Amino acid sequence: PNSRSGGEDGFFWISYSDLMKYFYDIVICKMHTGFEELRYKDCFGMNKLMPMCSRFSYEVTLFRSTWLYITLIQRHVRKINQNNPITTDTGLIVVDLNKSTSWLVPPRVQTHRYYEVLLTEGTYKILPISMGIREAKDFVVAFHYSSPILVNKTSVNAVKFISSFQNSIIQSKENLKISTLDKEATFFQYSSEGFFAFVVSNSHPLCSFSINIDCLSSGGLISSRSGLAFSSDVIPPMHSQFVLSLVIDSRQSSSKFGAQFEYLRHNHYHNEDSKSHQPPLQETDIHTPLCLSTPWKL
Repeated sequence: PNSRSGGEDGFFWISYSDLMKYFYDIVICKMHTGFEELRYKDCFGMNKLMPMCSRFSYEVTLFRSTWLYITLIQRHVRKINQNNPITTDTGLIVVDLNKSTSWLVPPRVQTHRYYEVLLTEGTYKILPISMGIREAKDFVVAFHYSSPILVNKTSVNAVKFISSFQNSIIQSKENLKISTLDKEATFFQYSSEGFFAFVVSNSHPLCSFSINIDCLSSGGLISSRSGLAFSSDVIPPMHSQFVLSLVIDSRQSSSKFGAQFEYLRHNHYHNEDSKSHQPPLQETDIHTPLCLSTPWKL
């Protein structure tokens, strides 16, 4: 549409009804005097066995306390139609390599997933994540920073990615409910910004634990387990497992969350087989049980 002044000044007028019809969301960009920016092209879905992890991870070194703004930008999603694929959910795992701690920026369905944080001097690992991704999708990682930083882009290691994701939930200082299923079994329920995730840790040296999660009463959510809102898993001795996550699909007109849990202790070692996990797991899967001694520091 033409601008009110009739010139090419970048301003235009649009009716509210057309705005709602043609645009999925609106992004307001903050401007900061003296900040610099780095951008990197990336992609979800390149690893067919673990499509939710990005192709790259980003090791960021800070030389002093720095305000860091990280944005995951999905391209070609200004409007929704049959020829233009809609956006997927995106989030971040942040690992503090100095303190061996991590935290999660919960996945949300947004064209620009934005996170701002004041970080102290040191080195951090940034891992983009998408729980509902089903096919390859390009995106851009943007770093906007107040002081000079050094970014090293590397390929993602699948096992370390899984363990980092589990720890980002277990180590959360907020939005985490911890339940003791048995003397040696712990159930972690994470809930934040419309994202729900469940991790089970089994520290028993001999016994396995079965855990069933039924979220079939939920609606308008994206599931990490092949799109299904239920899971049934056997956690081996001295292992932990991320069993299921659900994220609100903001493209839907409404959503609801409900969950029921059942667990059972097996007083023996339960050998892993095709029936140990439903839906079945892939060869390398973010839901794969990990040995509790698995090093997760990247």
